[in-house]
Amino acid sequence: MKINARVALLLLTAVVFGAGVQPALAAAEQTPAAVSQGAVVDVQSWFGDQLDKQAKIFYNALVEMHRNGSLRSGTGSIDLIRGTFGGDQLAVSDVRAHLDGSRSLTAAFQAGRDAFMNDYPDVFYVDFSKLTLRATQSGRYCTAVLGKGSGDSDYFAEGMISPGRVGVAITELNTEIDRIAASARKEADLSAQLRTVHDALAARAAYTTRSQQGVNVFGAYGALVKGTAVCEGYSRAYKAVLDELGIPCVLVRGTAGGTAHMWCSVQVGGGWYAVDVTWDDPIGGAIRYDYFLKGANRFSASHQATGILSPNGSSFSYPAQCDADYPFSVL
Repeated sequence: MKINARVALLLLTAVVFGAGVQPALAAAEQTPAAVSQGAVVDVQSWFGDQLDKQAKIFYNALVEMHRNGSLRSGTGSIDLIRGTFGGDQLAVSDVRAHLDGSRSLTAAFQAGRDAFMNDYPDVFYVDFSKLTLRATQSGRYCTAVLGKGSGDSDYFAEGMISPGRVGVAITELNTEIDRIAASARKEADLSAQLRTVHDALAARAAYTTRSQQGVNVFGAYGALVKGTAVCEGYSRAYKAVLDELGIPCVLVRGTAGGTAHMWCSVQVGGGWYAVDVTWDDPIGGAIRYDYFLKGANRFSASHQATGILSPNGSSFSYPAQCDADYPFSVL
């Protein structure tokens, strides 16, 4: 029903991955020979580049908030109609349709948010479930703002209680990333660099099945600074270091051993291979390489990728994985 003054509030639920999410078809597999001819690619916007025009608006808005530092404040917002950021802005007609009950902006918001979360593992300090689209109309005038919800004091992730704490945490994380990256750069061979990061992360982090107070176990900060993480934290940490090294890496969601799981896909010599540091991290004993630089022939026996990044979300594609494992040596 149309009225002169309308307010719509969209609160996206927390990102929970597990039962009920239907697998989407992954990209078709290619042979190592076919893939190896491809050029090394920039995957900073791997998921963002798959978005449609409307979803890309939300993605670009988040990129701008990350760039200008407003996400670090926990309360920063951005005008989606009249704001300044890369690409297009929302049209007034889109907002009016949203206020009239269309689900288009809801889906676009979720897709843009999901893509940003998986392209930018360094943004560990935001609880993206608290980000809200606030849309209003009064007469012919419409607003659409991306920011915190009206019931929240901020959108910080657990343990990030203030902008000052976020600043300290970012410095702590960057210190760990730089330390591991510096060690990896000493290796001339790319696979040796990937192994160095793999080993450093496995040595630093311990797997946990529950969230500990003040520790973001789902993010790179939990894995590299606090030393406690679930599979998502391991994977985001691995990508964060590889991003620093300029090595193409894409986060992959799916199932492994019948449960929801996350791992990485990395590019070596033009081909894409799976790396699962979580499953290689031993509970005592030596670090394993059972899930390091693996091709689809062996890896897919235990791991199945899905293109759904959050429940009922849009479907994304991943890099086509080589069939055979990538050869590497362990000294």
